[in-house]
Amino acid sequence: MTNNYNYEGYHKLKKDMVDIECFYSQAGQDLLVLQILDYKKNGIFIEIGANHFSFLSNTYLLESKFDWRGISIEMDKSFEVDFRKNRKSTLLSCDATEINYKNLIMENELSEIDYLSVDIDGWNSLVCIRKILVS
Repeated sequence: MTNNYNYEGYHKLKKDMVDIECFYSQAGQDLLVLQILDYKKNGIFIEIGANHFSFLSNTYLLESKFDWRGISIEMDKSFEVDFRKNRKSTLLSCDATEINYKNLIMENELSEIDYLSVDIDGWNSLVCIRKILVS
């Protein structure tokens, strides 16, 4: 399995001495976040619907090359072992709609979230976003 994509126009992007030869997300979401946030180092993310640790990951590039940290949430437990072995971020293996986001944010001292990635199906996305906004 190939764990990354090359994208014409981003094949060799250099910023602050970091070579980005590929992106890992499905449609370049990781690069878009980096561009919007001026290639910020040490950012914070919450990733809902993490899936594989790197393949189609919206946060793997941020964590591995830009020292971001955060919380990833994935309900499918088949990804858990590889994720924990290959990532530094915290993984919650549970239903994202059942999380108390206020407690999660406070317990993990996430005072400012730079990137919220919500990649789950349909109505569940709105349920999670609403819970986070009212936290």
